[in-house]
Amino acid sequence: KKSYKTFIGKPCFVNHENHDPTKARGVIVAARYAENGMDKYIETVMEIDAGRFPKLAHATKSGGLDSVSMGAEAGFTICSYCHNKATDLHDMCSPDQRQKGKTLSRLNRKTGKKEDVLVFESCHKISFFELSYVFEPADETAVASKVVVAGLDRNAGVCLPGEDCQQSGVGLEQITKDSPNN
Repeated sequence: KKSYKTFIGKPCFVNHENHDPTKARGVIVAARYAENGMDKYIETVMEIDAGRFPKLAHATKSGGLDSVSMGAEAGFTICSYCHNKATDLHDMCSPDQRQKGKTLSRLNRKTGKKEDVLVFESCHKISFFELSYVFEPADETAVASKVVVAGLDRNAGVCLPGEDCQQSGVGLEQITKDSPNN
């Protein structure tokens, strides 16, 4: 919620091929944090140059590629099992490095009883550095909800991914939803 604006101005890639800036396929031009009941997410607007990247534009317009995944960094993490605070990989505890996603037993010092604890990193001071179109998403709910196709005459066609947008277009904007928990 505190970090959604860090998406703005960041590049868009395919499959997190983000080590080479020339492989960027677009840019994030807007972002907003949204809540719908228990569902909390970030919506972004991405501009993709359909003239330079026609395959990506076609895949997003046709609905063949509608999943996205965020690239993010955390200022620090806290282990859910041992409460270790880590600012880089060298600071991480053994449960965080080897047991993530597993449930481990531990003694609750307050109650004196054993309890089962899911091991995960609680991430703090998040900053987003990219958003990628992906073929195998970690979060299946992080998808494009709308595609806007702009033509040379600046008229826009709006459609859902997979619908006929009625224009071939030169520019392409895609509105995406990405869960901050993936």
